[in-house]
Amino acid sequence: MATFIPHVIAAVSIGGCNANTLGNLHYKNITLSGVGITLDRAKFCESNLIDISEVTNNPKDEENKDCIIPLEKAEGHFLFVVGEDDKNWNTPLFAQQAVERLKENGKNNYEILTYPESGHLLEPAYFPFCYASFHRLVGLPVIWGGQMKPHSIAQIDLWPRIQQFLRKHLEKQSKL
Repeated sequence: MATFIPHVIAAVSIGGCNANTLGNLHYKNITLSGVGITLDRAKFCESNLIDISEVTNNPKDEENKDCIIPLEKAEGHFLFVVGEDDKNWNTPLFAQQAVERLKENGKNNYEILTYPESGHLLEPAYFPFCYASFHRLVGLPVIWGGQMKPHSIAQIDLWPRIQQFLRKHLEKQSKL
């Protein structure tokens, strides 16, 4: 929504996608369809957990181009946070595509943080590591990815970095 709402100064995308996912997104006279999925790419792993990291189709494929969020129209700044072992979807690819789109449009209003061996659920510091859980939309337990120690360290590192990013962009705008 940071793309469509004027005067949004800063947005943080943790494990996000550069396209609208699933259903249609409507804002004023704009509609972004949802990027497709290919269920055949789901992988059944140990203990009947599912790896859905390759199910979401590539937003840059021709049939999905209308799903891509036009980040280049945003006035604000973005912080993209990537867990490199995300098993929900291909977060490293989606963040790379978002950055490429911004660069292609002459924008440098972004920062990117990547965390090796970290999964999809990068929560606030000291939240318990969650490797897998029930996914409401899938209807089955899915793997979120990550390894306990590096993922937990990433969560500790991430929270102050998010605060620093928001302070950097919001404090100069504050009227308080």
